[in-house]
Amino acid sequence: LMIDVSRHYLSIEALTRIIDAAAIVRLNTLHLHLSDDQGWRFESHRYPSLNAKSSSDGFFYSQRHLRALVHFAAERGVRIVPEIDIPGHSTPIINAFPSLAEARSDGSYGGGPDESTSISVQRRVAFTGTNGGNTPQRTFGVFSP
Repeated sequence: LMIDVSRHYLSIEALTRIIDAAAIVRLNTLHLHLSDDQGWRFESHRYPSLNAKSSSDGFFYSQRHLRALVHFAAERGVRIVPEIDIPGHSTPIINAFPSLAEARSDGSYGGGPDESTSISVQRRVAFTGTNGGNTPQRTFGVFSP
C-alpha cells in the first residue's frame, strides 16, 4: 500500500487506522511518500528550515511520531518503507535554502544548508544518489537522535 502524505497530509491517527486495516487484510508493507515538491513531511533536527518552509500547510511528522508509527506497524506485521524523493523533487530543499540553487562563476554552487559553506562533494553525492544507502537521510538529519 502506498500513501502520498507529501501531497496530502494525513494525521498519525489516520495512518494508524490505515495500518490496522492493512493488517486485517494481510497487507504487510506501507510505503510512505514523505517528500515531494508539495511538502517535506518529516522533522529534521539538523535543518529545521525544511519543516518551516517546505509546505503550504505547515504539517509534518516529528521523529518521535514516526518512530511510534513504525513500532505500531511492526506490532501488526506491517513494514513501513519511507520514500524521500531526491533529487527529482527537491523544491522543498531549495525553498528552505535558496543558495543551494545559485550557481557561481567557477561552476560550483552557493552556500550549504548552513549558508556559510559551499556544498561539499559529499552533499552533491547525496543529491545524485551515487553513494547508495540512506545518504539523503543522514545528510539532512532525518534519523538523527
